[in-house]
Amino acid sequence: PVRCRAEPAAQKQVFASSPVELYTQEVDPETHNIVQVYFSDLRDQVAVDVLNLTGTDTALDGPETCSFESDATGTALNYKIVVRDAAVAAVLYQEDGRVRPSPFVEHRLPAAGSFVTLPDGALGRLGQLPRGLVVAREPRDLPEHPPQWAPAPGLRPKGKHPAELPGLVDVSIVQRGGAVVWPHHECSVPVCAITAADSARLRQWHTQWDAHLRARSAEAEGLAVQIEELLARSKAAGGSGRGSSSNGGGAAVGNGSSGGNGEGGEGGEGGGSDGGGGEI
Repeated sequence: PVRCRAEPAAQKQVFASSPVELYTQEVDPETHNIVQVYFSDLRDQVAVDVLNLTGTDTALDGPETCSFESDATGTALNYKIVVRDAAVAAVLYQEDGRVRPSPFVEHRLPAAGSFVTLPDGALGRLGQLPRGLVVAREPRDLPEHPPQWAPAPGLRPKGKHPAELPGLVDVSIVQRGGAVVWPHHECSVPVCAITAADSARLRQWHTQWDAHLRARSAEAEGLAVQIEELLARSKAAGGSGRGSSSNGGGAAVGNGSSGGNGEGGEGGEGGGSDGGGGEI
């Protein structure tokens, strides 16, 4: 059994007629992951157990299902969540020695990678769902997938929930206030705060995202053109500098050659010829 305790919450339901709310993930036909559960219970502590009846003929009102035995510490069981065929079939609770069915609402969580909306209208992509109460026919150890990002401010659990189940999931915010969020904002939020995005919202987002990518691509192309122009100018300036050096060197060689001619009368080949001409 999993014990619960009251956690601070923005709004707390305490009426006996209020439904138990469960946020779940279907892992496979025989395995249910209850990521979070909210109770409307006035008691300070409650103990919860789970039961999977998939593939059995056990009745929901049978003795096995309705048996509420104390745990190893002697604590009386308060709630039992019953799963059958990949869905919550019943939530039973015990009060004053009697077992009764409780109204409940099961919220199926979207798969990891799905687009979801938050209460403020922001759009995001859902991260991996954390491990909660695993209800399986055979014992299974699912990956824990704890949240990696800081909690988003202003979003809190609905009310009383298992202390062992923080119920936070990572979300990458891609759009807020009608504008693309870039870089995407990474945070974790309570699972009760997410809703699967509808098709109209997704069409609007994909149109906006495509336009955003085109604008960024055009910006990158413009920047590439500027870089190519700068490189071309730099190359041209470097070539011009090398040409000036070559001309300067040519002038120096010409001067030296002229000096050689003047001194050739003493023995250079050109000088001897010039010297002979002088004698004529």
